Amino acid sequence: MQTFDLHDVIAARMARFKGVAWQVAEDLPRTFAGDATPEMTLLEKVLEHAVGSANGAEVVVDVRRDLGNRVRFEVAHRGAGMTPEASLHFVADLDPDLGIHTAPNAGSTVWFFARLDPA
Repeated sequence: MQTFDLHDVIAARMARFKGVAWQVAEDLPRTFAGDATPEMTLLEKVLEHAVGSANGAEVVVDVRRDLGNRVRFEVAHRGAGMTPEASLHFVADLDPDLGIHTAPNAGSTVWFFARLDPA
C-alpha cells in the first residue's frame, strides 16, 4: 500500500491558490496510508468556490484531527457568503458529508471529514 505525506500533498495542491492561508494541526500525523486523491479533489472544489465567492477576502484552510482516524478539512472566508438555498445546492452537488455555515455578506465556512489511516 502506498503512503503519502499530508503536508506535502496539501502544499502541492495549495500552490495554485495564491494568497490562501493554510495550516495543518501539529498533533496530526504527517504520513498516512492510502491515496489522498479523493480528499484533495474535494478540497480543491471547495477552495475554487471559496476563492470565487470571497470577493478579495482572506480564505483560510484548516486541517485537524477529529475523532479516531477522521481528519477535518475546513475552508473559511469572510466574503459575500451564500444564501441558504444556494448553500443547499452547493452541498448537494459536491458531497453529502460536506457541511456549510454561511450567511449573505458574512462569509462561509465549509467542512468535510476524511478517514485517513496513519502509516
